[in-house]
Amino acid sequence: MGRPSSTSKSRRSESSSGSSSQAGTSSKSLFAEARRLAQQASRKPEGPSRSAALRTCVELFRNGLSLPQSAKEREEALFDLGEVLLQLCSSTQAEASHVRGFFDGTVKKAQAAELQVQNAVRAAGICRESAEAFESVCTMKGQLEQEGLVNNGVALCDCAELALEIPEANGGGVGVSKELLSRAHERYSAALQVAPVDVELLMNYADCRVRMAELEFDYPTASSTSGRWEVVRGMYDQALSAYASGCANADARIGDDLAGLLHNWASGIISLAERSSDLDEIFKLALTAQEKFASAIKFRPTDTSIKVGMGECFAGLVDKLAGMVGSTQQLLDLLRISCDEGYAAALKVDSKNPAALLGLGDAHLSAGKLVAERGQLQAQGHYGQSVQAFQQAFDLLKAGKWFRGFVLAYVYRLVLGGFPNLRNVAEYVFAIADMEKTSSFKYEELCDFLYNYACAAALSGNVPKASECIEHLLSLGAVILEEAEKDPDLGSLRSLFQSRMGLATPSS
Repeated sequence: MGRPSSTSKSRRSESSSGSSSQAGTSSKSLFAEARRLAQQASRKPEGPSRSAALRTCVELFRNGLSLPQSAKEREEALFDLGEVLLQLCSSTQAEASHVRGFFDGTVKKAQAAELQVQNAVRAAGICRESAEAFESVCTMKGQLEQEGLVNNGVALCDCAELALEIPEANGGGVGVSKELLSRAHERYSAALQVAPVDVELLMNYADCRVRMAELEFDYPTASSTSGRWEVVRGMYDQALSAYASGCANADARIGDDLAGLLHNWASGIISLAERSSDLDEIFKLALTAQEKFASAIKFRPTDTSIKVGMGECFAGLVDKLAGMVGSTQQLLDLLRISCDEGYAAALKVDSKNPAALLGLGDAHLSAGKLVAERGQLQAQGHYGQSVQAFQQAFDLLKAGKWFRGFVLAYVYRLVLGGFPNLRNVAEYVFAIADMEKTSSFKYEELCDFLYNYACAAALSGNVPKASECIEHLLSLGAVILEEAEKDPDLGSLRSLFQSRMGLATPSS
């Protein structure tokens, strides 16, 4: 999960809610109908239904823009079109999880990967059109130029993420992503010249700079290998400075998302820690990130996405430090933060949060392996908790009941007057939205989690469950039999592997 997505600027529309339900033939009536339908679409969950409504909005805006209109009307229509396209891009991506096909076996891994690329290409095309619409707003030099610059940056950053999912042969790749992020950085920098203390803008700028640093470090170009760390560190320093400036100027009383800003700041600090080679600095950064996460949680205590994000960040840091840190206890301390302050804290808010349960399963599996040298009793305790968390998560995802239960809980509490004020209502609505986002798992993520579930089950002695998981992954084409057979975590499944390999190998 890492950081939440960038925040776009919304235009205040004076005419979006009082329009007729029938679109006329003038540009003004087409724009009004498009805005009315966009409001309706925003109330639908992301997916096919919302995407269909948003595509209708896009066509109405396009048709209206082909007719005569004033410069002000055109600027506003282009801006609103850009916003609708951003929403359509997000909704299109949500259609590609293939969770049901993963469980019933109707979608194999290779097929899912191909469908994912196709979906990313479609979403990227939508995102590029959004960026072009906002770019057109900027060139008009009207009242919305500043907001256009910011949203152009948001669209370019979204395109950059999609480019990483698309092979170079299909127009994607790391090079394309880097170029898009560089353009986004230019847009945000230009916008900061006009509004240097805009909190949302500072957060978007910082998020972009962190992502640029990550890609520069992880995928260096041949010309940037010399002095690469200085360049990367400079990007991180600019990002962290922007987060700090955003927090210094934020005011939650007027709607600034201080919790989101602190969340992103903490995630950016962990990102730097993952790429630093100085162990003393790494643990100092981890402590600072822990403090930022704790502050974010204080502002939105019922927002499970912050707690899950904290769990993911600290668990990810442990993975990066494997082999670097000689002290097992230091790694266990980081995993304790991941579990207790992250995943387990999220589960106290919502016990049926799949993202928290899956993360907890992974974290306990890692902890079990770390303490195995101290004795099997400690390790078995962690393996058992890992299996329990994985089992609950997959049961929920398979049944598809997690989101319905969450919404019913919200309605129940609301009807019974369980909220003392509107702020608590807003927090719970935030939590519902975050549950919808954090539980949209990609196919390959589910494969990885199921494999880890198999490892935890095998290590805990639950051979039947481990075999069931591996058999399902084999049926999906998600694991290679010979590679799984060599995994020491799956040593208790050797008879299964030998049986399968014996069936696959013709007798001499």
